[in-house]
Amino acid sequence: MTVDINDKQETKLLSNIFSSPKDAFEDYIKSPSFSRANLLRIHISLFLLAPIFKILHNLFFTFVGSVHFGWEAPAKLTEGLTTSTALYPLVLFLIYHFDVLLLRLKVGDVSLNAIEERDLLLISFLPFSASSLFWIFPKPINFFLILASLGYSFYLSKMALQTLFGFTGKQFIVFISYVLIFCMTLSAIGLTAYNLVRK
Repeated sequence: MTVDINDKQETKLLSNIFSSPKDAFEDYIKSPSFSRANLLRIHISLFLLAPIFKILHNLFFTFVGSVHFGWEAPAKLTEGLTTSTALYPLVLFLIYHFDVLLLRLKVGDVSLNAIEERDLLLISFLPFSASSLFWIFPKPINFFLILASLGYSFYLSKMALQTLFGFTGKQFIVFISYVLIFCMTLSAIGLTAYNLVRK
């Protein structure tokens, strides 16, 4: 019975994040039974579709598009599979740590001690994980649709911080600056490790 309830909550949350984002955030915050594990399960279920839709895209353009419409076929059936598979877990890893970072910061007059660990950014980036469906479209349409999903996720992050927790535009920019510093630090560590291994 619990599984059925969780399934309904997950479906409702995913629906609300597109139709009524504020309700999605408030329902999640007010439902302690709906855990981070449920939220991560939605993300994982969505981005596991990315390689499937990319393979379907390649199959269509190889055996239908190139034969009947003269469209350019992929060089191989696995073309783009690594990118579509790796992109979403990487972004999810970063977003998870941005949520942790958000809890550790005090921005202006906003006391973030009052914000429980309710995975605000993980909810905001559900549309980006849902963009895994767009890999079935041809380039560059899929690129622009995925980019639009990313933009919508950033908009939801800003909206939630402003409407639910009273962030000003300036405070949101301060938080984003911390996020960029975090990303640049990880990039520097990654490049250093790569260069050491390559030598």
